[in-house]
Amino acid sequence: MPAPSIHPFAEDQATKMLDRALALTKEKSGKNLTEVASAIGISKATLSHMAVGRAPIPIDRAHDLANHLNMEPRTFVMAVLNQRHPEAMAIVAGSELQSNGKQDRQLDWVLSRPVAELSDDQVTIIREVARDARPRERWLSVSEVPTVNAIRRLRPNGTTQDDFDGIEMALIANDVASAGTGDAA
Repeated sequence: MPAPSIHPFAEDQATKMLDRALALTKEKSGKNLTEVASAIGISKATLSHMAVGRAPIPIDRAHDLANHLNMEPRTFVMAVLNQRHPEAMAIVAGSELQSNGKQDRQLDWVLSRPVAELSDDQVTIIREVARDARPRERWLSVSEVPTVNAIRRLRPNGTTQDDFDGIEMALIANDVASAGTGDAA
């Protein structure tokens, strides 16, 4: 059975901050979503979609949202910028990392080699994983690597929904065949 769909921005820091601020506003002042949306000048539906991660938070509204909901504006605007333009934020974060020797030493220890010795591909992958809301989904186990390499070799431009459906059907057929012979898949 397929996993329930998650909204594309549900795990972003900006979404979580907005949702938390809305809950605190309701708790402290009793203002509901409709009242907050009206005060900010957006529709209730739009604010709701942003708070659950269905829609991204507009950069031009971030400062108003932060001020109205008593969030620290710089932190919230940075989170919104990261949500909307993660590549730009990776550049900013990268320059901050390079200027902070303590963080570099911590990364050196975790990676068991100096950050400066990493290849560009390694740095790119580390940054992508670090800003991903669900990083475990990006990691392959050793047993999955040959399968993914075969897919990449056979579909260098990426897979289609038909490819995915075919792979899923083949795996299900294999499970059924294994169950019939008593083998565990």
